[in-house]
Amino acid sequence: TGVAPGSEVSMHYDPMLAKLIAHGADRGQAIGQLSRALRHSRVAGVEHNMAYLRRLLEHALFAAGDYTTGLAEQVHAEVTASEAEAFSLAAARQQFQGAGLWAAGNGFRLNLPAHQQLALRQGKRTFAISVGGAAAAGTVNGQSVPLPVDPVQTLRRGDTLYVMSGGHTEKFIDLTDDISRYQNEADSRDGVVSPMPGQVIEVLCGAGDKVAKGDVLMVVEAMKMEHKIVAPKTAMIKEVCANAGERVEEGVELVKFAE
Repeated sequence: TGVAPGSEVSMHYDPMLAKLIAHGADRGQAIGQLSRALRHSRVAGVEHNMAYLRRLLEHALFAAGDYTTGLAEQVHAEVTASEAEAFSLAAARQQFQGAGLWAAGNGFRLNLPAHQQLALRQGKRTFAISVGGAAAAGTVNGQSVPLPVDPVQTLRRGDTLYVMSGGHTEKFIDLTDDISRYQNEADSRDGVVSPMPGQVIEVLCGAGDKVAKGDVLMVVEAMKMEHKIVAPKTAMIKEVCANAGERVEEGVELVKFAE
């Protein structure tokens, strides 16, 4: 890959930023090498499908060579299983870990409750995590959840928390101190911004229109997929800031709401 620290990737760049290539004495060895490379890779800040590819590589049908071009569809549910709960719990445990005796991750703190609480959001889902007790790893939304099998690494950027394990990355917003809850309200109060670089292919609203929460305002094409831009609340459209066919950067305002 030609991408390095400090590189600027414009909206015109192909969505594939890097490749992993493995080789071996035979097919089985090459698959094993590639699977290990994917499992030990850590990527945060950009969307990727490393865990999906690793699960396909490790599937029994692929390993045996007994598959067709319909394999991805055939095993879709198995290779796209959500790990959000396990990753949110792992993030909470690391959040409360320290060095030495504190690394037990059991929630113990001097003069504080033995159970620590963390609230994370992912899209429309909220995870209330409780960590504590010598015997239990913790709970997510009141339910016991197993931790990821592979070692976990976390990376924080403001109130955004990236949790990486086994080639997979989950992105959460930390709601514990209400910071991002307020930010979310501020972002949606006056308008809607583009969630990623792409091209506007359809505009479904105009100035003066009244829209309801969930109404589709625009369609933006990015990474060879169409993404619906929806209204976060009921509002009146003040201005449409992008036209069909126009390319937009991430964070650019697409629609302004009337006060």
